[in-house]
Amino acid sequence: MPSAFSSILHDHRIRIPVLTLIALAFTYASTLPYQSIIGISELGMSDGNYSLLIFGSAIINVTTSLTLGVWSDRLGDRRPLVLCLSVAGMLGFGMIYAFHTPAVFILCVLFLIPMSNSTYSILFASVRVATNAMDRGRAASIVSAVRALYSGSWALAPGLIGLYLVDSQSMTPAFGIAGLASFTCCSISLLLGLHRLSGVLYPLIITHAAGGSAVDVGFVAGLIAFLEMPFVMMWGMLQRRFRSVHILAAGTLTYCIYLALLGVASAPWHIYALVLVNACGASALLSVPITYLQDLIADRPGLGSSLISVTSFVSSGVSALIFAVGTAITDYSGTAVLGAVIGLCAIGMLLFLESSKRQVRQLA
Repeated sequence: MPSAFSSILHDHRIRIPVLTLIALAFTYASTLPYQSIIGISELGMSDGNYSLLIFGSAIINVTTSLTLGVWSDRLGDRRPLVLCLSVAGMLGFGMIYAFHTPAVFILCVLFLIPMSNSTYSILFASVRVATNAMDRGRAASIVSAVRALYSGSWALAPGLIGLYLVDSQSMTPAFGIAGLASFTCCSISLLLGLHRLSGVLYPLIITHAAGGSAVDVGFVAGLIAFLEMPFVMMWGMLQRRFRSVHILAAGTLTYCIYLALLGVASAPWHIYALVLVNACGASALLSVPITYLQDLIADRPGLGSSLISVTSFVSSGVSALIFAVGTAITDYSGTAVLGAVIGLCAIGMLLFLESSKRQVRQLA
């Protein structure tokens, strides 16, 4: 993989988006681990209302990302678009920190922050433009390396934020830090990640069932991101030998195992013991679909990259539904187990659909 990193360092068309991703990952890492705690534990939102909020946020995210993805293909320079989206993120994070009210929290999480999340696909579209002329193996290696660098930028921020908030009664200062980071990164970009079930549950399980603290939330998030790096590289190399669908199935199975074990965690050390399993599964789910979706429409990198938001929408919607149903009939730990069961069903469906697609191609 050294050649991939060498390409990133020496090609400014790749280097600039990658540096943007690294810088703006700090914003994501500073806020996402604490968002569910702020909404539910601090602002008093019910589990059901919070699930509706993140589902609505997913709708805004996918609509904006698809629209801007198509539009970005018509632009010669994507930087003005990235600047506008970074301003939306700056306002979203800053307002949550400044006002700390349910209404402002809902407004920002529902509209401003999902809009800024479109930066993710646009930056990867820029990387894809630069790698389109390369052979498929080298291009896939570069995308995997970019994703690994992005994960690596996660490793430091959550732990530092957790230490900063150790004596704080509120998690909202993390959003103030994120707002400041967004301001310094204007004309660069703002990056938020996908709402996944684990991202909502594990901070709540740590602070409830496991009896942990904000420090544990931060350290766990940082450890996961740090350990994702070698696993992303591993999945990238496996893509050269195995089909993407099989790698996705393996990664999903690993993640299901993590969710099932998360559901029985009752002490902070249980969560830390699961970090390796989490990082292994999550790295496949985060890195492999990028290349797979871009290959579907190789000549339209903006549209192809925006398809990432479609999968984000589906996974976020399903996660919100599982969270709502699970917390209605059980607790946070039981909801994690429910997610693992549904994930296993998803693996079977994925492999069945892929098998059917291959049969249709053979008949054609």
